[in-house]
Amino acid sequence: MKVQIVMPTINLWEKYTCLAIESVETAMVYAKTHNVDCRFLLIDNASTDETKVEAGKKVSNLFSHLR
Repeated sequence: MKVQIVMPTINLWEKYTCLAIESVETAMVYAKTHNVDCRFLLIDNASTDETKVEAGKKVSNLFSHLR
């Protein structure tokens, strides 16, 4: 099974976004053990805080960042 997780965000990287991403990443590890292929897409609605830089550091084959 394939799952695409999409999360829209604007600002509040430290307060909410980072913690939410970490929680989803934990769930993705668990899902993988049950043959569920997960991908994460963060949609940044023009954040003015550190969201752009920090989300950019997480980009991988499982994590995409669209601004």
